[in-house]
Amino acid sequence: MIILTDKKSLIDRRGRTVKVGRCLVTSMTTPRGGWRVSFIVKKNKSTVSGATPNEVFNKSKKLLTDNGVDISDDNLWFTLNYQWMSRVSDNNMVVPKNIIEAAVVGHEHDATPHEYHHPSEWGSIEWNAMANYLNVDDSSYSFNEFVSRVETTLKLLNPVHASRIGCIECFREFSKYVSMLRTNPIHKLADARQWLFNTHNKVNAKLGKSVITYKQAQQLNRWN
Repeated sequence: MIILTDKKSLIDRRGRTVKVGRCLVTSMTTPRGGWRVSFIVKKNKSTVSGATPNEVFNKSKKLLTDNGVDISDDNLWFTLNYQWMSRVSDNNMVVPKNIIEAAVVGHEHDATPHEYHHPSEWGSIEWNAMANYLNVDDSSYSFNEFVSRVETTLKLLNPVHASRIGCIECFREFSKYVSMLRTNPIHKLADARQWLFNTHNKVNAKLGKSVITYKQAQQLNRWN
């Protein structure tokens, strides 16, 4: 969750002004569970952890930036502090919790940009496109062309290249299958179909979706 504030500074326990853009947990304290925070980005929950508050800030900034989420440094620090303060006592905060709570002007449960479309919305189109590519005869099949088509799908999943439709978790998962495909070239059409069928079923199983038999795949994809 991202917590928003319009404050640039807050008043600490001694009545001094402290900047919002810093760690507000006292220096000798570590939150229960360590310096970790969680975000929901592009419909995936991501947990960021590190040895220090600054490390968590830098990792969180990269995660959000890579996924097209625009957030100021002050609001990111405010978000981190808001999450950490739930795991420390009030006395272990530089600024009392009630002052931090009063500074909240809004929150975003999901940091997904509004124009974003998760692969769950368009993934079936790509699976069909890869399957249709294999709807040829043996003499027309080319491994190099097939792996190039698969890599097109992989690139669409990469939020670095496709921030509005990519998904880092999906990209990492599919990368494993594509890497194995590159390492073990498939030069027979029947084996390529079997690879795509197995990969699709593995992905669906991990997502909790139903899997199908190879015979069903043949009928759906018109593989003769």
